[in-house]
This record gives sequence, C-alpha cells and structure tokens, in this order.
Amino acid sequence: MTTVGIRIRPLDLLFFRGGRPFEAAMRGDGGLPGPQQFAGLIRTVLLTSAGADFGAMRSARSLREAFRAAGAEWVASVRMRGPFLAEERNGHIRPVVAVPAHLEWEGTGWQPLLPLAPEIGLPGWSPPLERMRPLWRKHRTGKRKDAPAFLAWEGIEACLRGEAVSGAHGRRAGDLFVWEERTGLKIDPGRGVGVEGQIYGTISLRLREDKGVVFYGEVKLPDERVQHLKRPRLTHWGGERHLVELTVVEAVRWPSVEESDRAVWLAVAPGFPKDGAIPAAVRTSALRGAATRPWSVSGWDLARGGPKPTRFGIDAGSVFFTEGLPEGEITLTDGEEDAAIGYGFCLKGAWSYAR
Repeated sequence: MTTVGIRIRPLDLLFFRGGRPFEAAMRGDGGLPGPQQFAGLIRTVLLTSAGADFGAMRSARSLREAFRAAGAEWVASVRMRGPFLAEERNGHIRPVVAVPAHLEWEGTGWQPLLPLAPEIGLPGWSPPLERMRPLWRKHRTGKRKDAPAFLAWEGIEACLRGEAVSGAHGRRAGDLFVWEERTGLKIDPGRGVGVEGQIYGTISLRLREDKGVVFYGEVKLPDERVQHLKRPRLTHWGGERHLVELTVVEAVRWPSVEESDRAVWLAVAPGFPKDGAIPAAVRTSALRGAATRPWSVSGWDLARGGPKPTRFGIDAGSVFFTEGLPEGEITLTDGEEDAAIGYGFCLKGAWSYAR
C-alpha cells in the first residue's frame, strides 16, 4: 500500500450542504467539508478513472458490494484522511488543525490544562471513569475572547510536546477562509428561463488563496492503483458548479512524541464513540483525563429527498490523556468504516501531571 498526499485547490466558491431543507426563499448555509465529503470526492475520482459502471451500483446492499458490481472492488480497501485546511508556502504544505480543547487562551498565547496529580485530593471530585483526574490550571485565568480557532504547524508541535503555545502560531478563521453570500434564481429546465419568485440565497466558502490556503488530504491505496490519482485533474466537489483541482503531493510527516508513556491523543478529525463521548481505544483504566467538544453531523440524502440521520460524536480538537499506552493503532472513532475514511484520526503527544 502507498500513501499519497492530495492538494485540493478550489477554482471558485464551495458549498457543502447540511441536513436542512433548501427551497425557494430560503438561504442555504454551507460549512467546511468533512471526511465524508473527502471520501466521496476521492472515490468518485477513482471509480471514474477505473471506468466503473456507476449504474450497476444502485441496487447493492453494502459499499463493497456496490464497488464489486461496478467492477472496481479494490476501491473498498482505500483509506483516507482529510480534508484539512493547510498553508502552502514555497512548495511545502503544512496542515492547520482546530485548537485543542485543553489549551486556554491568555491573550498572547495558550497554556495547557493538565490532569491533577493523584496525591492532591480534590473534595467532591467524582470521576466519570475510575482513576480519571480533573484537568487543572497551573496558570492565571484564561481569556476566552478573541482566541484564534486554529493552530499552525509549529503550534501543533509545541502542543504535543506539552509546552505553552505562542499566539503567533494561531490562525483565525478569517486568515484561512471567508464566507460569501450569493443570490440565485431557480431555472425552469424545460424552458430554460427563470421561475418568477423563486429566488434563493447561499452562503458559500472561499479559501484565502492570497495567503496560500488549500485543502490537504491523504489517500492510502494499492501500489498499482496510484496511477488513478497521478495526473492533475479538475473535478466537481460540493455540486456541479463547483470545480476543484486535484494534485498528488508528498504526504506530510505528522508530528508525534514517542518517548513518553503518558500520551495525550489529539483528535484532528471528528470521531464517533459508541457512547458519544469516550472512544473505546482510550476507555480503559489508563485514561486519566479528557477535554472534549461535542459534535453532530447530518446531510441531505438526494436519493430519498430528505435529511440523513443526525450522528453525534466528538469534534476535532478533543483530547484524551492516558498513562500507559493503549494497545494497537489508536483511532478516536469506534467504527471501522468511519476510521477508513479518516474519522477519529489523532496525533500523539506527551504530558505531565499538574502539581
């Protein structure tokens, strides 16, 4: 298997629809794309390049059966991560991630909250799981206002080492993307003219191309299938009118701290624990602390003409502290199909008790 990086450069606005109805006289609010949208993009490109029969997929009962019917069963084995907002400078791509939930903004930088040392008692503390500790502040009160929402590459590295993070490594949403409003008119497909009174509005996503912002993702696929991604191509993403350019680039080497048996697991993609809060991989006696962000996702099912069921989980930026390393590969989502498309992807750092 080979892992390749994918740079996605939008040629115009992008629009990723949620699960709410969208009709005339309504405004469609878009959002940032997630693993599901990235997986759909990559699978469509691979199937198209392989000459798959899309019509044969309609009656299949599972994803693998659908790919088999289309004549490209190997696509079911492809694994993905992304998409991530990223900064491209001098030919190098560096992803940015959501600010971890255990970092507190102090106006010029962040300080980490850490599990309180076991020898320090805390009256009234009732842990949700045995031996979990409260996250403790060793510094002055944080300032929540005007905190950047994202961390650049250098900030990620400092955070994983358990260090304070400089505000210079923060990125505000406006540094990476902006939202633009557009107004449209519904067209009668038979007559090719506008339908009176059928006006709608959308809020779409534009990346800060002037600052070198792109989307970045990774695809792991059989060595002999890499050819299906190799040449640059234009394709649709988020609708027929939204074009992006896909280019294969060298996969980034994500930072990691390996020398400590006290690990902090930083979610850089959302995940779906079965209980909605703590993934099975860290739900052990080794779990010492957690700072999570709840998250939900839906979407619009074009085949049924209705919203997809809402799913609840943890958002990117959630962190879990373990003492003693969990066994096997760690992912912060509990379903294999979700993990295969990048949900639950996390980075490993180090931590020490607050004393």
